[in-house]
Amino acid sequence: MERLRSHALQVLSVIHANLAPRNSESRDTSLLFDQLLELPPPLLAVLRRQTALLFKPVGSYNGVLLLKRLADLEKTGRGKLYVYPFHEVPVAWRRLVCEVGVVRAVAEILGISDGESEKVDWIDEVVKTLDMVLIMSGAPGEGRREWIEKTFEILEDVIERKEAPESNSLEPPAKRMRIDNVVPRLASDSHDGSARCIHLGGAHIESS
Repeated sequence: MERLRSHALQVLSVIHANLAPRNSESRDTSLLFDQLLELPPPLLAVLRRQTALLFKPVGSYNGVLLLKRLADLEKTGRGKLYVYPFHEVPVAWRRLVCEVGVVRAVAEILGISDGESEKVDWIDEVVKTLDMVLIMSGAPGEGRREWIEKTFEILEDVIERKEAPESNSLEPPAKRMRIDNVVPRLASDSHDGSARCIHLGGAHIESS
């Protein structure tokens, strides 16, 4: 878990720095970052405030309110994706959907809950959140796709470690969740055709 937490905080640091004033030297300088600045400043300011809170100890801030702010930002970004023809969606809005989704995944990894989904496995939530980032935005941005792929890889390891004690018992092994690549979706469903699925034993469940 410490490896996953460190991985999450690493991308959070990058996103937080990218949302800082222009004189910050720690953010990326790619064209995609410049396009992110095309978004209304208030939206970027709200997102940056949420990233700042996630660096603080869990419980020292209102996690439910933080998730609500992220949900509002995500709703705004997704709404813009449907305003434009498929191939004309501004990269800036795709970037917003991507960044907000990644920050949501980080919050889930850190243990932030809205109080309504306590019975839902946090790994399922992270997979679903990042899957939607790939489907809705295509994960534009420096290293975002790579970060998501690495997250899935680490989650596989977390699952294996959780199941390890059970493998030594006389009980039949619990059905194991695997995160695998799936056949690309139709272009009308995704900006880049990337998706994930979850296999539970013999069942096949798409995480969209």
